[in-house]
Amino acid sequence: MSSDDQGERMEAEQKRRRKRKKRRREEERPPMPSEPFCNWLVVIVGAVILGIGWYFATQGYFSSLILGVGFAFVLCGLMMSGGD
Repeated sequence: MSSDDQGERMEAEQKRRRKRKKRRREEERPPMPSEPFCNWLVVIVGAVILGIGWYFATQGYFSSLILGVGFAFVLCGLMMSGGD
């Protein structure tokens, strides 16, 4: 058994270790949010609903339901996006 064979075996073993390490890192990585755009769209829709509710509230109409729905949309969108 020559030193060249031993060196090649060590290199091959190191490559295998690197691949395993890389695979482990990828598995440990948390998944990215699938649709961040959709989450922000929910926030924007909620903000628009809040604006409409605020407008009706300043005009003297009963709008606590509209404000509540808008606030719920905004909170839901922010929670889904993870606060990014």
